[in-house]
Amino acid sequence: MTMEKRKEKSVPAHTARGREKRNTGRSPFWTVALLVFFAVFCYASFRLSKDLLSDYRDKQGFKALSAIVAQSEEAARAAEPSPAPEATDTEAEEETGAAEEQKTEAPAEPKAEEAAEPKAEEAAGPQDEEPEEQKTGEAEEPEAVEPEEAAEPEDEEDEAQEPEPLPKYFQLHEENGDFFGWVRIEALEIDYPVMYSPERPEYYLDRDFYGYYSPSGVPFADDRCPEDGNYYLVYGHRMINGSMFGRLPEYAKEEFWEENPTIGFDTLYEEREYEVMSCFYSRLYAEGEPGFRFYDVFDLTEEEDFEHYVEEVKEAALYDTGVDAEFGDELLTLTTCSHHTDDGRFVVVAKRVK
Repeated sequence: MTMEKRKEKSVPAHTARGREKRNTGRSPFWTVALLVFFAVFCYASFRLSKDLLSDYRDKQGFKALSAIVAQSEEAARAAEPSPAPEATDTEAEEETGAAEEQKTEAPAEPKAEEAAEPKAEEAAGPQDEEPEEQKTGEAEEPEAVEPEEAAEPEDEEDEAQEPEPLPKYFQLHEENGDFFGWVRIEALEIDYPVMYSPERPEYYLDRDFYGYYSPSGVPFADDRCPEDGNYYLVYGHRMINGSMFGRLPEYAKEEFWEENPTIGFDTLYEEREYEVMSCFYSRLYAEGEPGFRFYDVFDLTEEEDFEHYVEEVKEAALYDTGVDAEFGDELLTLTTCSHHTDDGRFVVVAKRVK
């Protein structure tokens, strides 16, 4: 017998059976592990594809809204009457010269009234005077006229006094009455409508312009802010892909502010421009906890409230912009989530300059 056959015979039978048991014991575990991994992978892929599809749909939707605004603006410009071309100096001189020549060449014509007066006097004979009875006759009593009731103000007059929406936003307002304005920061690719729904607070937190579900939502003004007030607080999501207010925290860098000191924010009726006054980090505070609750400030029509808010904003600023505000100015606050702490917020406050 060879050595190899001896080795094969020397292997105990219980060892082979043990190996078979160990092999059979591992098989179910790895099978379950693979199934779990596959399930997690499928779920993650599904969520990722869903988010990507949602992001794509939102981007296309906002592009369509921007296109509507651009088309409406172009149509409004085309409808405006073009100014008449100004006459050149030579053309003006020629016209004045021609007018003077016409005046000098035209002969003076006798007035027809003066020539007709003597003939009319000669032809007219002595007229008989009217009898005194007719002159002194009793005058007819005028009919009594009842005084008209004072006209009540009509609704049409009130409607005529209301400001008209800007032509470029008219169609958006017709499609959705919650449309309030438009915010633009070109360097951050922020170019979105702003909604305002006081009867449905935070309605657009997870809905698009048309009211369909959307994880990114639409920027919206705080429902507690007066519609015609001097202060607006606008919220927007900080999306991972940088959309909405995802890049707003870039204002934490002073260098970025120096290159982009202004924010465009139009209302439905006015085109506006704001200058950044303060940028700072904040958070949501628990009840009774001391801290500057910027999110609870929504009306600055009182001078004391306005001055206190400006003081708090300047104190919390990451850097000095040199921009100050006094009572009577109009302010705008943009805010989004921040991950520097739990329930963190990043805030940009700006003052209207146009």
